[in-house]
Amino acid sequence: MSIPTAAALAAGLVASLNLLLTFGVIRRLREHTKLLATRSEHAPAPQPGHAIGEFNTTSVDGVAVTREWVERQGVVAFLSPGCEACEEALAPLTDYVRGVGRALVVVEGEDTETRRFADAFDGLATVVTQRPAVADPVREAFGVKAFPIVMTVGDGAVTAVLEPAAYGHAR
Repeated sequence: MSIPTAAALAAGLVASLNLLLTFGVIRRLREHTKLLATRSEHAPAPQPGHAIGEFNTTSVDGVAVTREWVERQGVVAFLSPGCEACEEALAPLTDYVRGVGRALVVVEGEDTETRRFADAFDGLATVVTQRPAVADPVREAFGVKAFPIVMTVGDGAVTAVLEPAAYGHAR
């Protein structure tokens, strides 16, 4: 086989491989497009208008907290001590809650971990602590799948999900 024939054959093989890889990338892009189209259904934060489900729990101060009780609050925050973004958001969020005046803060973690978060909001907000669980009724009622989430509520629904910059936390 001559050198020009071998070069042409190699170029043909490289072009064929490139075409095959391009088809694979296009197929994956189509799959990702479908996933992105359904993203809002699986978003970690509830969307505005999400109806708050029924739940019944007790705050660290012994206050009964239900869906009806939450409707009178302006802000609801979900935090977890094991979450780096939650740790960073703790100080700005306490300042924000101080200015709002009415808030519910749900802290998910083990008892020893949640104490520091609960103490940070002492006198500023009603705090509910939850142990990490697959079925957390408060988190499920709000449709929260990730931390931190800060939202405003009214009329039995989520009215807005606040971006970190809204409460003074720059990610």
